[in-house]
Amino acid sequence: TDEQIAARAVDAISALTSPLQRRPWLLAVGFIRPHLPFIAPEPFWVAAERSPPPLPARTVPPANASLLTGRSLQEGLTEIYGNYGQRLAERRRPRLSAGGGLGRKLAVGYSAAVSFVDSQVGRVVAALDASPAAGAALVALLGDHGWKLGELGGWGKHSLATHDTHVPLLLAGHRQLPAGAAVGTPCSLLDVFPTLIAAAALPPDPSDSALAGRSLLLSAEQGAASRPAPARGGRRLSPRPAPPRQKKPRRHGQASPPRQPRAARVPGRGAATQTPVRTPVRTATGRLHPAWHPSPTLPPRGRSSRLRG
Repeated sequence: TDEQIAARAVDAISALTSPLQRRPWLLAVGFIRPHLPFIAPEPFWVAAERSPPPLPARTVPPANASLLTGRSLQEGLTEIYGNYGQRLAERRRPRLSAGGGLGRKLAVGYSAAVSFVDSQVGRVVAALDASPAAGAALVALLGDHGWKLGELGGWGKHSLATHDTHVPLLLAGHRQLPAGAAVGTPCSLLDVFPTLIAAAALPPDPSDSALAGRSLLLSAEQGAASRPAPARGGRRLSPRPAPPRQKKPRRHGQASPPRQPRAARVPGRGAATQTPVRTPVRTATGRLHPAWHPSPTLPPRGRSSRLRG
């Protein structure tokens, strides 16, 4: 669980910051919440029910949304109903409402799960602040995807809407980062690795020039003017189309070359011959036709039994 992950992270910080450890270190901690199913201790549920999250501002798709967009907004229902034991056919799945029923419980559960994992992040940060690495370590907090709770009439993460593609990204603890500053410059998760390299002041490597991202430390200092466009890179969304096949020009009156018979491998002999193997002809009753006999290249075993039908 996330409590056990936080406890192991606290122990790792204690070991990495000991006087015997003098090498630079990197600690990656991954929490499960708030993934489905939304599970959190009771105090977090009670607090979320007392202060429920606000209703989404828009609960219908845009008027100009395509059929594919409208379908992708509902793809999360499969994951939601699967986790809550309601594996119904797609045509029988009831539409969720953000204002009540299961939809409202999902919003409360999501808020409780987020608050719970936030407390576990606080445990890890508190252990770091109490260690010798306090003030010298760079802390990066990020998520892998967003989540819809009725926004645009959709649920889950299976669309290209802003609610699915925007993720939190917080940087703290480095001397080059201004405290409490919010930078509106577009960025990408591809920028996290170059940022860690720059924060650690590691010597440049020739392979760094091939990285798709760039360090965010400069963007944090200079603001949005330092980066006019987000990082671009990664795999193409669709494969590059294959070039058309070029046919060899054929002279006028030139006949096509004769097709060579396909080599047939004889079972048990390990050699290929040019004699094609004939296919047996079966009658309406399923028996072999009397006029058919095995090819001479086939092994002799089982010949009599196959001819008897």
